[in-house]
Amino acid sequence: PSGILCELAAEAMAPFLGETDPAVKSRSLRQAIWQCAAAGITSVQTNEIGEGWSAAEAWDMYADMETRGELPCRIFLTPASSEVGKPVAGSSRGHLITCHRVKIFSDGSLGAETAALREGYIREEEEGGVASPSDKAPQSTGGGVSP
Repeated sequence: PSGILCELAAEAMAPFLGETDPAVKSRSLRQAIWQCAAAGITSVQTNEIGEGWSAAEAWDMYADMETRGELPCRIFLTPASSEVGKPVAGSSRGHLITCHRVKIFSDGSLGAETAALREGYIREEEEGGVASPSDKAPQSTGGGVSP
């Protein structure tokens, strides 16, 4: 094993993280955002999947930071397909936070070794990848977000 967790595999670590206190989560998020800003990063695209909170909770934390004048960069929030509409697509009052996309996991990628292949990846003994659940095209899910 390489120790690298790809895609939803990060959820396997959730029981070991154990942080449920919203104040600690909020403080950790603030520290991470300010570290990004200190490194010259002006915007962050999040993928709120397996991060220990929902996209709506993350939106609320970012919005609180924005209201207090503590958000030093733009946030492009990306919820999982199961959370479409939570938060509602759009921009925050101060326009530093937006949610105009959703992560739809259909197949995978070669880099993360989650793409469905006929044979396994070189490092693996078993078949690799994640097969698409159906051959149907994605349907509009509402909430201002389309496939």
